[in-house]
Amino acid sequence: MLKRTFLAGAIMLLGLATGAFAAEYPTQSVTIIVPSKAGGSTDRTARLFTEIAEKNYDGFEFVINNIPGSGGQKGFEAIARAEPDGYTIGLVFTPQLVAHIVSGRAGYTLDSFHIMGNTAQDPAIVVVPKDSAIMNMQDLADAAKAGALTVAVNGIGSDDFLAAKSFESKAGVEFNLLPTKGSTEQKAAILGGHVDAAFMNLSQMIKQHAAGDARIIALLTEERDSHLPD
Repeated sequence: MLKRTFLAGAIMLLGLATGAFAAEYPTQSVTIIVPSKAGGSTDRTARLFTEIAEKNYDGFEFVINNIPGSGGQKGFEAIARAEPDGYTIGLVFTPQLVAHIVSGRAGYTLDSFHIMGNTAQDPAIVVVPKDSAIMNMQDLADAAKAGALTVAVNGIGSDDFLAAKSFESKAGVEFNLLPTKGSTEQKAAILGGHVDAAFMNLSQMIKQHAAGDARIIALLTEERDSHLPD
């Protein structure tokens, strides 16, 4: 029996379609479940994939189904419940997928899925509004100790949430965490100055940082990224 699949890339999907199913697959459109709101980085990645795949592979038509909420959990569970017939695949963010399992909230296990591959690497960041006095992580810790800070994360149990909680523990602070339904809401909160900071991913705010509309104060990786050398 086929397991539910995660979208990986054109080569992996083509390999599925040109094997035993080549003569009859696909006979209908393929739904891609995106566990976040339209307009976010995961949604844009899925739409870019469909655009390229439909141009290069005859017979493929894709429908995007955005299912946001609970740090991706609602979308993950929708993928797990889907018929394992190759007509529902998902583009997911791995840290959240695993985090919900570890926390005991997930209505699925890793065995519920067939993981086809990885589409992108997207480092975690900490970003603040453009006019914020917070310039680095030490400033963030000092500000949190001086008073309550509201920090946006992509749902309870997400990688953003876990990174924020890890920082709280190490810095000895406590944020007022604001769970959102995806990066679109986080971005709006930062650009509108409605929160003090957000734990997000680089692709979600790199353009705003470059334009001076927001300021990335930290890249949560061991090495620098070529897109953010300073």
